Amino acid sequence: MKKVFAPKCLRGRPYYVTHDKFVRPCCYFVDHGWEPNAPKDESPKGEKLWPIHDVKWLRDPKTNLKNYKHIDDVFKTKLYRDFYDSLLDAVDTGHIDNLPKRCINKCYTNNPQSLSSQDKTNITGKDITPRSWDLRNPYNNDQFVGSRKIQLDLTHRCRLGCPTCMRFILDGPNKGERRQVVNDEFTVEDISKIVGDGTKYRSYNFCGSIGDAIYTPQFMEIVKYIIDNSKDPNLSIVIHTNGSGKKAEWWKELYSLLRPRHDQVIFGVDGLEDTAPLYRKFINFNESFEAMKMGAEFGFKNNQWQYIVFKFNQHQVYEAEALAKKTGIDFLVVKSDRFKKDDPHMPDKKWLPEDFVKRMEL
Repeated sequence: MKKVFAPKCLRGRPYYVTHDKFVRPCCYFVDHGWEPNAPKDESPKGEKLWPIHDVKWLRDPKTNLKNYKHIDDVFKTKLYRDFYDSLLDAVDTGHIDNLPKRCINKCYTNNPQSLSSQDKTNITGKDITPRSWDLRNPYNNDQFVGSRKIQLDLTHRCRLGCPTCMRFILDGPNKGERRQVVNDEFTVEDISKIVGDGTKYRSYNFCGSIGDAIYTPQFMEIVKYIIDNSKDPNLSIVIHTNGSGKKAEWWKELYSLLRPRHDQVIFGVDGLEDTAPLYRKFINFNESFEAMKMGAEFGFKNNQWQYIVFKFNQHQVYEAEALAKKTGIDFLVVKSDRFKKDDPHMPDKKWLPEDFVKRMEL
């Protein structure tokens, strides 16, 4: 077994921009812990939970898109150049002690071939070299030539109240309190700074840690701007949403803008009409399902219903899967590893990841 440092942000993982326009190396650098009402040690173990505690520049104005004409200008700053130099140096030397803890936790791994979360699979065979996982320097002289994928948290808005969502304080004296985030969101002007001349990014992923993209006031205009101004024939847009709260006419307009072969809407709906609101509080199952159904009617074969299994909905997995198949919707069972050992919502072992079952000694 050989552990190596294999930074995902140098291997094509999407960059990440917060709803208030701070540019991040990837979504592992989630933007929490700085809020006025966030406890100093927001963790059941008394640990510093968020990257902001170790990487102070995460909310430095030098990393905010508002202060530049194009997102590449953020990555060209000395601050970002130094960050990427430190990653490249760690790959070459194996010295990782000076890296942000987030980078070590997520990218010091036994399986550098994976771009997903840390994989503990043993490695056998010859030694691994940087070339074996397609490591790429994001700079070519003065030009930033990094990943062509980007993830955007478009808004602070979400109509749901999921108990363990990062929009709420996760631990401490004010556990469950809504975070005092900046009420900001993307506009067409903001997205134009990312699209630029249309040749930079080919993959746009709207998946937020604070908001649900479809509630962005200028959402339709943003989608249209990206499609109209992007020049890559393989452009793709992926939208993660709970899918409720919008009328049929709104969804017709969106599906008319998107391209069935290239774009995808992923619906997070954990259960059927009676169980879906038990975790995703305030979700309207019928509205979400009608939006999924309409996508199938418009020919969006890549759309997906993602179903996180809980104790309260595990008996409905096969029924939901049959409903999805009948309607022409791709169905994905999500086995979560975010449960605590005494969590009453944790499902039976068959609905949990195998490594989680072993780690928790269930």
